[in-house]
Amino acid sequence: MMRKRFKFYKNDLVRPAPSFRSGFIGWKALADSEIESWREKLHQDILAGRILPHDDAGESHLPPRTKSVEVFYDRVYCVMKGRVRVPHGFSTSSAVEIFDFTTGETIWVSECNLEHI
Repeated sequence: MMRKRFKFYKNDLVRPAPSFRSGFIGWKALADSEIESWREKLHQDILAGRILPHDDAGESHLPPRTKSVEVFYDRVYCVMKGRVRVPHGFSTSSAVEIFDFTTGETIWVSECNLEHI
């Protein structure tokens, strides 16, 4: 079954699709300060003996690059970029970049999860 693709353009107003009204998640890039605070917490946990400096395979812990953000159905979002390739975990994904008027954050969302207003 082929997924229906929508075209989103800059300044389009969108909201989450009706099928994604509860538990809908987008993601955003972490700022350098957030990554640095993660590293400091990791260092403190290693010194306190709560975790090992390496995982079971002997590899060092990598900092997260993105953070999950909740996208609310009752809010309206503005499209900043209609099609972007963004980091998602340690791979890339195709998404739409939207702007949240309430928080002032830029959020990436999969295009199949949005609808035009």
